[in-house]
Amino acid sequence: MPVFPTVAHQPKGNAAVSMHVPVHPVWTCAACGRPWPCPSRQRQLLAEYTDARVSLLVFLSACFVQACADFGTTPAGVLYRRFLAWPHEMPIDPDR
Repeated sequence: MPVFPTVAHQPKGNAAVSMHVPVHPVWTCAACGRPWPCPSRQRQLLAEYTDARVSLLVFLSACFVQACADFGTTPAGVLYRRFLAWPHEMPIDPDR
């Protein structure tokens, strides 16, 4: 069981609940089967946290910590790139 909430916060406005959630402890996407966060969920997270990039990183950090526990032999750098590097590589405005 994860040590953090599955839902980080209430979606903005009329945002739909995402089907792109992690399957624990393997960290694959329940909707598409790709490694979580999959590209679809990354786009959704950027949109949901448009005005709260630090909060996004706090949420992803909690995911990273849990994934490190779940993938005990996977190098932390691999998990860092998967969970924490991609927000820094994406524009702050997802419409750019």
